[in-house]
Amino acid sequence: MNRKSTAVRMLINLAFTVAVVAFCAAYASRLDWAKLAGLKINPLYMSISLAAGVCYLFLSAHIWIRMLFRLNPSVRASWNLLAVYAKSWMGRYIPGKVVWIAGKIHFASSYGIPVSQLGVTSFLEAGVQMATQLIISLAIVLVDGHFSVLPGSIRILILVAIVGLVVALTPPVFNLLTTLFFRLARRKVEHNLRVTWRAIGEMTGLYSLGYVLLGVTYFFSLKSFIPDLSSSLFAFTTAGISIAGTMGILALFAPSGLGVREGFIVLFLSLAIPVEHAVVSAIVLRITALLMDVAFWGLCVGGRKLFLGRGRAV
Repeated sequence: MNRKSTAVRMLINLAFTVAVVAFCAAYASRLDWAKLAGLKINPLYMSISLAAGVCYLFLSAHIWIRMLFRLNPSVRASWNLLAVYAKSWMGRYIPGKVVWIAGKIHFASSYGIPVSQLGVTSFLEAGVQMATQLIISLAIVLVDGHFSVLPGSIRILILVAIVGLVVALTPPVFNLLTTLFFRLARRKVEHNLRVTWRAIGEMTGLYSLGYVLLGVTYFFSLKSFIPDLSSSLFAFTTAGISIAGTMGILALFAPSGLGVREGFIVLFLSLAIPVEHAVVSAIVLRITALLMDVAFWGLCVGGRKLFLGRGRAV
Protein backbone atom coordinates (compact mmCIF):
# COMPACT_ATOMS: atom_id res chain seq x y z
CA MET A 1 0.00 0.00 0.00
CA ASN A 2 1.53 3.33 -1.09
CA ARG A 3 1.78 6.39 1.10
CA LYS A 4 -1.17 8.13 -0.54
CA SER A 5 -3.49 5.16 0.05
CA THR A 6 -2.27 4.84 3.61
CA ALA A 7 -2.91 8.53 4.27
CA VAL A 8 -6.42 8.32 2.80
CA ARG A 9 -7.22 5.26 4.90
CA MET A 10 -5.97 6.99 8.05
CA LEU A 11 -8.12 10.04 7.30
CA ILE A 12 -11.20 7.85 6.78
CA ASN A 13 -10.51 6.02 10.05
CA LEU A 14 -10.13 9.31 11.91
CA ALA A 15 -13.26 10.79 10.33
CA PHE A 16 -15.26 7.68 11.22
CA THR A 17 -14.13 7.76 14.84
CA VAL A 18 -14.84 11.49 15.19
CA ALA A 19 -18.28 11.02 13.62
CA VAL A 20 -19.14 8.15 15.97
CA VAL A 21 -18.14 10.15 19.05
CA ALA A 22 -19.97 13.25 17.82
CA PHE A 23 -23.22 11.46 16.97
CA CYS A 24 -23.16 9.42 20.19
CA ALA A 25 -22.73 12.63 22.18
CA ALA A 26 -25.50 14.33 20.19
CA TYR A 27 -27.77 11.36 20.72
CA ALA A 28 -27.11 11.29 24.48
CA SER A 29 -27.84 15.01 24.71
CA ARG A 30 -31.26 14.49 23.10
CA LEU A 31 -32.39 11.89 25.61
CA ASP A 32 -35.07 13.06 28.03
CA TRP A 33 -32.92 12.83 31.15
CA ALA A 34 -35.60 14.61 33.21
CA LYS A 35 -37.74 11.47 33.11
CA LEU A 36 -34.94 9.61 34.90
CA ALA A 37 -34.89 11.99 37.87
CA GLY A 38 -35.17 10.05 41.11
CA LEU A 39 -34.93 6.72 39.30
CA LYS A 40 -33.22 4.02 41.38
CA ILE A 41 -31.17 1.51 39.42
CA ASN A 42 -30.29 -1.91 40.84
CA PRO A 43 -26.56 -2.24 40.00
CA LEU A 44 -26.62 -6.06 40.04
CA TYR A 45 -29.45 -6.33 37.53
CA MET A 46 -27.92 -3.68 35.31
CA SER A 47 -24.55 -5.48 35.41
CA ILE A 48 -26.24 -8.72 34.34
CA SER A 49 -27.94 -6.85 31.51
CA LEU A 50 -24.70 -5.29 30.24
CA ALA A 51 -22.73 -8.55 30.53
CA ALA A 52 -25.34 -10.47 28.52
CA GLY A 53 -25.45 -7.71 25.93
CA VAL A 54 -21.69 -7.70 25.44
CA CYS A 55 -21.74 -11.50 25.11
CA TYR A 56 -24.37 -11.13 22.40
CA LEU A 57 -22.16 -8.72 20.47
CA PHE A 58 -19.19 -11.10 20.70
CA LEU A 59 -21.46 -13.86 19.37
CA SER A 60 -22.58 -11.62 16.49
CA ALA A 61 -18.97 -10.89 15.60
CA HIS A 62 -18.21 -14.63 15.68
CA ILE A 63 -21.11 -15.31 13.30
CA TRP A 64 -19.81 -12.73 10.82
CA ILE A 65 -16.26 -14.09 10.99
CA ARG A 66 -17.59 -17.64 10.66
CA MET A 67 -19.43 -16.67 7.48
CA LEU A 68 -16.27 -15.05 6.11
CA PHE A 69 -14.44 -18.33 6.77
CA ARG A 70 -17.06 -20.23 4.75
CA LEU A 71 -16.34 -18.03 1.73
CA ASN A 72 -12.63 -17.64 2.39
CA PRO A 73 -10.94 -20.47 4.38
CA SER A 74 -7.87 -18.29 4.95
CA VAL A 75 -9.88 -16.06 7.31
CA ARG A 76 -9.46 -16.84 10.99
CA ALA A 77 -10.98 -15.34 14.11
CA SER A 78 -8.69 -12.62 15.45
CA TRP A 79 -8.70 -9.59 17.68
CA ASN A 80 -8.19 -7.50 14.54
CA LEU A 81 -11.51 -8.64 13.06
CA LEU A 82 -13.26 -8.31 16.41
CA ALA A 83 -12.03 -4.71 16.59
CA VAL A 84 -13.27 -4.15 13.03
CA TYR A 85 -16.72 -5.44 13.93
CA ALA A 86 -16.90 -3.44 17.16
CA LYS A 87 -15.84 -0.17 15.55
CA SER A 88 -18.19 -0.69 12.61
CA TRP A 89 -21.05 -1.53 15.01
CA MET A 90 -20.68 1.93 16.51
CA GLY A 91 -21.38 3.28 13.03
CA ARG A 92 -25.08 2.56 13.67
CA TYR A 93 -25.19 5.86 15.55
CA ILE A 94 -24.31 7.72 12.36
CA PRO A 95 -27.40 8.47 10.22
CA GLY A 96 -27.75 5.95 7.39
CA LYS A 97 -27.35 2.23 8.05
CA VAL A 98 -24.95 1.94 5.11
CA VAL A 99 -22.27 3.40 7.38
CA TRP A 100 -22.37 0.36 9.67
CA ILE A 101 -21.96 -2.10 6.79
CA ALA A 102 -19.55 0.08 4.84
CA GLY A 103 -17.38 0.34 7.95
CA LYS A 104 -16.91 -3.43 8.13
CA ILE A 105 -16.05 -3.58 4.44
CA HIS A 106 -13.57 -0.71 4.61
CA PHE A 107 -11.80 -1.63 7.84
CA ALA A 108 -11.59 -5.39 7.19
CA SER A 109 -10.31 -4.92 3.63
CA SER A 110 -7.05 -3.63 5.09
CA TYR A 111 -6.35 -7.23 6.17
CA GLY A 112 -6.44 -8.55 2.61
CA ILE A 113 -10.02 -9.85 2.61
CA PRO A 114 -11.75 -9.27 -0.76
CA VAL A 115 -14.26 -6.43 -0.70
CA SER A 116 -16.81 -8.58 -2.53
CA GLN A 117 -16.77 -11.23 0.22
CA LEU A 118 -16.95 -8.58 2.91
CA GLY A 119 -19.96 -6.99 1.23
CA VAL A 120 -21.85 -10.28 0.87
CA THR A 121 -21.20 -11.43 4.44
CA SER A 122 -22.00 -8.04 5.95
CA PHE A 123 -25.41 -7.80 4.29
CA LEU A 124 -26.12 -11.47 4.92
CA GLU A 125 -25.25 -11.24 8.61
CA ALA A 126 -27.45 -8.18 9.10
CA GLY A 127 -30.33 -9.80 7.22
CA VAL A 128 -30.23 -13.11 9.09
CA GLN A 129 -29.95 -11.27 12.40
CA MET A 130 -33.09 -9.25 11.71
CA ALA A 131 -35.05 -12.15 10.20
CA THR A 132 -34.29 -14.49 13.11
CA GLN A 133 -35.33 -11.93 15.70
CA LEU A 134 -38.53 -11.05 13.86
CA ILE A 135 -39.61 -14.67 13.32
CA ILE A 136 -39.02 -15.72 16.94
CA SER A 137 -40.65 -12.54 18.21
CA LEU A 138 -43.68 -13.02 15.97
CA ALA A 139 -44.10 -16.58 17.26
CA ILE A 140 -44.02 -15.31 20.85
CA VAL A 141 -46.58 -12.52 20.40
CA LEU A 142 -48.83 -14.88 18.43
CA VAL A 143 -48.77 -17.47 21.21
CA ASP A 144 -49.32 -15.01 24.07
CA GLY A 145 -52.10 -13.19 22.23
CA HIS A 146 -50.50 -9.73 22.05
CA PHE A 147 -50.27 -9.74 18.25
CA SER A 148 -54.04 -9.45 17.87
CA VAL A 149 -54.20 -6.26 19.95
CA LEU A 150 -51.57 -4.43 17.89
CA PRO A 151 -52.77 -1.84 15.35
CA GLY A 152 -53.45 -3.38 11.95
CA SER A 153 -50.77 -1.27 10.24
CA ILE A 154 -48.13 -2.52 12.67
CA ARG A 155 -49.13 -6.14 12.11
CA ILE A 156 -48.90 -5.69 8.36
CA LEU A 157 -45.52 -3.96 8.66
CA ILE A 158 -44.10 -6.82 10.74
CA LEU A 159 -45.40 -9.48 8.35
CA VAL A 160 -44.13 -7.63 5.27
CA ALA A 161 -40.68 -7.23 6.86
CA ILE A 162 -40.50 -10.95 7.70
CA VAL A 163 -41.65 -12.12 4.27
CA GLY A 164 -39.30 -9.71 2.50
CA LEU A 165 -36.28 -10.75 4.57
CA VAL A 166 -36.99 -14.49 4.36
CA VAL A 167 -37.43 -14.42 0.58
CA ALA A 168 -34.33 -12.27 0.04
CA LEU A 169 -32.20 -14.52 2.28
CA THR A 170 -33.03 -17.85 0.63
CA PRO A 171 -29.78 -18.93 -1.11
CA PRO A 172 -31.24 -19.02 -4.67
CA VAL A 173 -32.62 -15.49 -4.35
CA PHE A 174 -29.68 -14.06 -2.39
CA ASN A 175 -27.14 -15.52 -4.83
CA LEU A 176 -29.16 -14.20 -7.78
CA LEU A 177 -29.32 -10.72 -6.26
CA THR A 178 -25.57 -10.82 -5.61
CA THR A 179 -24.86 -11.83 -9.21
CA LEU A 180 -27.15 -9.12 -10.58
CA PHE A 181 -25.55 -6.48 -8.37
CA PHE A 182 -22.02 -7.23 -9.54
CA ARG A 183 -23.22 -7.45 -13.13
CA LEU A 184 -24.86 -4.03 -12.90
CA ALA A 185 -21.75 -2.68 -11.17
CA ARG A 186 -19.70 -4.17 -14.02
CA ARG A 187 -17.40 -5.89 -11.60
CA LYS A 188 -15.94 -9.30 -12.29
CA VAL A 189 -16.47 -11.75 -9.44
CA GLU A 190 -13.18 -13.53 -8.81
CA HIS A 191 -13.98 -15.02 -5.41
CA ASN A 192 -16.49 -17.44 -3.95
CA LEU A 193 -19.64 -15.52 -3.06
CA ARG A 194 -22.24 -18.29 -3.08
CA VAL A 195 -24.30 -18.71 0.07
CA THR A 196 -25.61 -22.18 0.98
CA TRP A 197 -28.59 -23.43 2.98
CA ARG A 198 -26.14 -24.86 5.50
CA ALA A 199 -24.59 -21.44 6.08
CA ILE A 200 -28.02 -19.82 6.51
CA GLY A 201 -29.05 -22.59 8.91
CA GLU A 202 -25.89 -22.21 10.99
CA MET A 203 -26.29 -18.44 11.25
CA THR A 204 -29.96 -18.79 12.15
CA GLY A 205 -29.16 -21.32 14.88
CA LEU A 206 -26.48 -19.11 16.40
CA TYR A 207 -28.70 -16.03 16.30
CA SER A 208 -31.47 -18.05 17.96
CA LEU A 209 -29.03 -18.64 20.81
CA GLY A 210 -28.23 -14.95 20.75
CA TYR A 211 -31.93 -14.19 21.11
CA VAL A 212 -31.80 -15.64 24.62
CA LEU A 213 -28.85 -13.37 25.48
CA LEU A 214 -30.82 -10.40 24.17
CA GLY A 215 -33.73 -11.47 26.35
CA VAL A 216 -31.51 -11.41 29.43
CA THR A 217 -30.20 -8.00 28.40
CA TYR A 218 -33.63 -6.47 27.94
CA PHE A 219 -35.36 -8.10 30.90
CA PHE A 220 -32.72 -7.23 33.49
CA SER A 221 -32.35 -3.71 32.11
CA LEU A 222 -36.05 -3.21 32.83
CA LYS A 223 -35.93 -5.06 36.13
CA SER A 224 -33.09 -2.82 37.29
CA PHE A 225 -35.65 -0.04 37.84
CA ILE A 226 -38.90 -2.07 37.94
CA PRO A 227 -38.06 -4.54 40.75
CA ASP A 228 -41.49 -6.17 40.71
CA LEU A 229 -41.33 -6.96 36.98
CA SER A 230 -42.63 -10.53 36.67
CA SER A 231 -40.42 -13.19 35.11
CA SER A 232 -43.50 -14.28 33.15
CA LEU A 233 -42.94 -11.19 30.98
CA PHE A 234 -39.44 -12.31 29.94
CA ALA A 235 -40.56 -13.69 26.56
CA PHE A 236 -42.90 -10.82 25.74
CA THR A 237 -40.44 -8.05 26.63
CA THR A 238 -37.78 -9.79 24.55
CA ALA A 239 -40.13 -10.10 21.59
CA GLY A 240 -41.45 -6.54 21.77
CA ILE A 241 -38.06 -4.89 22.14
CA SER A 242 -36.52 -7.13 19.46
CA ILE A 243 -39.22 -6.13 16.97
CA ALA A 244 -38.65 -2.49 17.93
CA GLY A 245 -34.91 -2.83 17.36
CA THR A 246 -35.36 -4.43 13.96
CA MET A 247 -37.78 -1.75 12.85
CA GLY A 248 -35.25 0.81 14.05
CA ILE A 249 -32.56 -0.76 11.85
CA LEU A 250 -34.92 -0.73 8.87
CA ALA A 251 -35.41 3.01 9.42
CA LEU A 252 -32.50 3.74 7.10
CA PHE A 253 -31.81 7.39 7.85
CA ALA A 254 -32.28 7.48 11.61
CA PRO A 255 -29.21 6.93 13.83
CA SER A 256 -29.68 3.46 15.27
CA GLY A 257 -33.40 3.77 14.86
CA LEU A 258 -33.64 6.99 16.83
CA GLY A 259 -37.30 7.66 17.53
CA VAL A 260 -38.55 4.64 15.59
CA ARG A 261 -37.16 2.08 18.02
CA GLU A 262 -38.31 4.00 21.06
CA GLY A 263 -41.80 4.43 19.62
CA PHE A 264 -42.17 0.70 19.06
CA ILE A 265 -40.81 -0.06 22.54
CA VAL A 266 -43.43 2.16 24.18
CA LEU A 267 -46.14 0.66 21.96
CA PHE A 268 -45.28 -2.93 22.89
CA LEU A 269 -44.37 -2.53 26.55
CA SER A 270 -47.46 -0.43 27.31
CA LEU A 271 -49.48 -3.58 26.56
CA ALA A 272 -48.00 -5.21 29.67
CA ILE A 273 -46.77 -2.46 31.99
CA PRO A 274 -47.97 1.09 32.83
CA VAL A 275 -47.37 3.62 30.05
CA GLU A 276 -45.13 5.78 32.27
CA HIS A 277 -42.90 2.76 32.88
CA ALA A 278 -42.87 1.98 29.17
CA VAL A 279 -41.69 5.52 28.34
CA VAL A 280 -38.89 5.36 30.92
CA SER A 281 -38.02 1.86 29.67
CA ALA A 282 -37.32 3.23 26.19
CA ILE A 283 -34.83 5.71 27.64
CA VAL A 284 -33.15 3.22 29.98
CA LEU A 285 -32.85 0.63 27.21
CA ARG A 286 -31.20 3.16 24.94
CA ILE A 287 -28.68 4.12 27.61
CA THR A 288 -28.04 0.42 28.28
CA ALA A 289 -27.45 -0.18 24.57
CA LEU A 290 -25.03 2.73 24.33
CA LEU A 291 -23.05 1.52 27.36
CA MET A 292 -23.06 -2.02 25.99
CA ASP A 293 -21.80 -0.92 22.56
CA VAL A 294 -19.03 1.24 24.03
CA ALA A 295 -17.97 -1.57 26.40
CA PHE A 296 -17.81 -4.03 23.50
CA TRP A 297 -15.75 -1.60 21.43
CA GLY A 298 -13.40 -0.98 24.35
CA LEU A 299 -12.94 -4.69 25.08
CA CYS A 300 -12.18 -5.52 21.45
CA VAL A 301 -9.75 -2.67 20.92
CA GLY A 302 -8.18 -3.31 24.33
CA GLY A 303 -7.88 -7.03 23.60
CA ARG A 304 -6.21 -6.33 20.28
CA LYS A 305 -3.64 -4.03 21.87
CA LEU A 306 -3.03 -6.43 24.75
CA PHE A 307 -2.56 -9.57 22.67
CA LEU A 308 -1.28 -8.19 19.38
CA GLY A 309 0.50 -5.02 20.40
CA ARG A 310 -0.30 -1.68 18.85
CA GLY A 311 0.25 -2.81 15.29
CA ARG A 312 -1.69 -1.06 12.58
CA ALA A 313 -4.79 0.91 13.54
CA VAL A 314 -8.12 -0.39 12.28
